[in-house]
Amino acid sequence: MYQIGIVWSGIINNKNYIESQGIIVYDNVKMSQSLNCVYKLREKNIKVIIVTAGIYWEIFDKVSEHLVVAYSSYIDIIETLRIIENQHGVINQKIALVIHESHEYNMKIFSKYTNNDLSLFTFKKAKDLHGIFDILYSKSYNYCICGPTAAAIAKEFNIRSFPMPFNDNTLLRAIKRAEQIIDFNKHEYMVIKKLQMLLDDLPDNILICTQEGIIEDCNSQARKMFNVTIDEIIGKNITNLLPELSLSNSTAREIITNKEDKYFAIVKHVLYTDTKRLIVQLTPVKEMDAAQNKLKKIQSLGLVANYHFEDVIYQSQIMKQVIAMSKSYANYDFTVLIEGETGTGKEMIAQSIHNESQRKKGPFVAVNCATLSEELLESELMGYEEGAFTGARKGGKIGLFEQANLGTIFLDEIHQMSIRLQAKLLRVLQERQITHIGGNRVIDIDVRIIAATNENIAELAEAGEFRSDLYYRINVLNIRMPSLKERKDDIEPLINHFVTLYNIKYDKNSKLNLNEILNYTLNYNWPGNIRELQNYVYKMIILSENNLLGELNKTIFSNENRNKITVSETNLEDMQKQIISIVLEQCNGNKSEAARRLGINRNTINNLLNS
Repeated sequence: MYQIGIVWSGIINNKNYIESQGIIVYDNVKMSQSLNCVYKLREKNIKVIIVTAGIYWEIFDKVSEHLVVAYSSYIDIIETLRIIENQHGVINQKIALVIHESHEYNMKIFSKYTNNDLSLFTFKKAKDLHGIFDILYSKSYNYCICGPTAAAIAKEFNIRSFPMPFNDNTLLRAIKRAEQIIDFNKHEYMVIKKLQMLLDDLPDNILICTQEGIIEDCNSQARKMFNVTIDEIIGKNITNLLPELSLSNSTAREIITNKEDKYFAIVKHVLYTDTKRLIVQLTPVKEMDAAQNKLKKIQSLGLVANYHFEDVIYQSQIMKQVIAMSKSYANYDFTVLIEGETGTGKEMIAQSIHNESQRKKGPFVAVNCATLSEELLESELMGYEEGAFTGARKGGKIGLFEQANLGTIFLDEIHQMSIRLQAKLLRVLQERQITHIGGNRVIDIDVRIIAATNENIAELAEAGEFRSDLYYRINVLNIRMPSLKERKDDIEPLINHFVTLYNIKYDKNSKLNLNEILNYTLNYNWPGNIRELQNYVYKMIILSENNLLGELNKTIFSNENRNKITVSETNLEDMQKQIISIVLEQCNGNKSEAARRLGINRNTINNLLNS
């Protein structure tokens, strides 16, 4: 049975609760004790161990267990700074943040939340800490934030230390990652079992080895590469055959075979039964270079999917189901139909499916069927030959289906496609072939189609406005994106997310009072869904920064907000005029009443309207 262990350098406040979940916990552990704790967990058959960063870098090369590193978040450190200032009265002092070099923090963020001068000092090994504290002492640092090992050394230098913060959520997130790894390892075990049955069908040179490099199996391609029989290679150490090969970590490097040919070697560590095994894949450099060139070409054309499932912001149960279903669909190469209102995130899910699929290294091509005329859409999708029509490009043009070959094409608003073009798309789906406009050459394509619509295509098909045969072709796997009014549990995390995006983009520290706006946002139906919510958040931030908020929420959300305000992040003055005009209309032109509702004076209204 798979279990989780924790080796923690600090004290865990909710230790009893965590242990009640079947997790074995060692906390308040010194660096020198950490390896012994891991050995104790190994005796209990623990496969995944959660550790702090300092402990990880002390032991990672000495253990075979999977280590999950828990890092302090920005919020953890900001809260610690506040405690230092509020409870200990440390103000306008030099404070050192002493952490392992694996942490990545933008120190500019902390400057917005503290009155102290916070500086970052990193170490690689515990033995480096004395040198760091020599520097801190010479530079008159009296305070530091650090882990237990560093704290003991800080005491020698008469530097007061505060514990490196980890709130409960930090540890819970690490536990969740550990659980995901366990699930993955179980799946990986099944994959390896199947791989052993299919080795000889694979085109690459594949070997399966123990952790020490002893070859246990290989495919016919690998045997041909080394010119050996299966009996001659089993039991050999792979490093004797490939001396330059490193087995310590997953890597890609050039090696020289016995035939003087160059290969890229990829070493994959996997869990096999109760122990780890290595899968070694050897790909000729020429083939690897060709694949890299193809990837660079795809990226240069912008034919890439930028979103992953990890980018989707949600906590509602309905979205958990959508994500789980979408991840399942990603494993299969069938056509997917995504249905949902405008602004629900259909393309985000489409891109995430692509990036989770076996086609993730191929192109992702998106086309909005509603933005192009029938003739232009056809030429874009199918491509055309030189002279096919007036204005045709010299030399012709390849179509989007060809550009998407070995990848995914996303057909947004597919219900807007004409009946004639639907017939051509149906043929593409059936035959996996296209023909350029003005040409007669049949071109084979290998493309996965993901379609999206904000209409009920089943009803359109019944009414004869959409081909029924095409509908059944594209509706193999179906996803319905819920509207924002169906997932109101996600409104608060989405608001926080958009505030964060705004602050990062404009290098600000803006905040919204959630208590003031949640009552409005939760009771509003959001016809524009997530896109409308994002615009609303940006609008609120801008107005709050310019003292124009007043009773605007009451105004915006009255009567289900039938008065639409166009958001322009680049022209605040125009937005202000829009808002004032709407409020004036609701006040029957009474500027004094409008000024009262907006929280500004009457002269401000006159100045803005006359500017």
